[in-house]
Amino acid sequence: MALSLATGHGIAGRYHLRAPVSDAPFGERWRAVDDDGPEAWITFLTPPRAKIPTYIRDGLLAALRDFGHPHARAVTDTGTHTDTLFVATGVPPGQPLRAWLVDLRAQGRSVALRDARTIFDQVTQALAAAHRVDNDNPLVHGATLIESVTLERRGEVQLVAAVGDLGLLTLIEPQSVTLPPGADPERPLPTDDLFGVGALLAELLTGIAPGSYHDVDALMARFAVARPEVDPSVWRIAQACLCLDPAGRPANMGRVREMIRGALWAPREIRGTPEPRRDSGSSGTQPPGGGVSSGAVRKNAGTRAATS
Repeated sequence: MALSLATGHGIAGRYHLRAPVSDAPFGERWRAVDDDGPEAWITFLTPPRAKIPTYIRDGLLAALRDFGHPHARAVTDTGTHTDTLFVATGVPPGQPLRAWLVDLRAQGRSVALRDARTIFDQVTQALAAAHRVDNDNPLVHGATLIESVTLERRGEVQLVAAVGDLGLLTLIEPQSVTLPPGADPERPLPTDDLFGVGALLAELLTGIAPGSYHDVDALMARFAVARPEVDPSVWRIAQACLCLDPAGRPANMGRVREMIRGALWAPREIRGTPEPRRDSGSSGTQPPGGGVSSGAVRKNAGTRAATS
């Protein structure tokens, strides 16, 4: 039965719907008034996944309620409405990361390396923690990651990113979602999120979505031209994450974060030269030289990238 929602509908005796939220990657999302607290986002998980064992569903919902991280949107409540599962989160401050990037491009500006480093580090922190929740059933995003990241600016320089929608793919039918190459629609895995962070890294640094090109080598060459000050090791890491074969991606999210920190996060005194100022108006450190070991990153030369 199709879910019928409208402004003013009451949900679970607690929420009252105000307006739909566009571009929700999973299900149908509404902004709602919470009788017991501040406004909330209510995400109705449609179409619901058939044949999911009750113990897996209930365990996942409990893990979502229990999981907390400063760079993940916290699930504050779960329940059902006309037999449809929903999850509630607070309304995130700031704006969707995708909208922020679109605004920058419309102004002819690019993301400063300092800001790209901060956003990437915060998102991968949250994902690494989510993947460690349960080795058998980790909390995985599993789809187009950038659509679930929100960004808040505090003061003039501080950016705070938060990733949401973790674990929800397990609860809906995956046919309505664009999955990474090699993903098992019945079992989202952390390697799926590695593809997502590769796409996130590339788009943060260049404004070019990986889905815009089909050949990975050509895409990496385009990236290098777009940001010549970025050390080549960064593109090799992105290329490894975007490998079509999940087995060719880096070992885990924590490893990717370490590699990017090594390539882009070194203290300024290591190189002694500040990063050239970019159009976004902020500056950071010049990326250190060198690269990563061939064992840490597997280059997927000759493969063809899929849309993230």
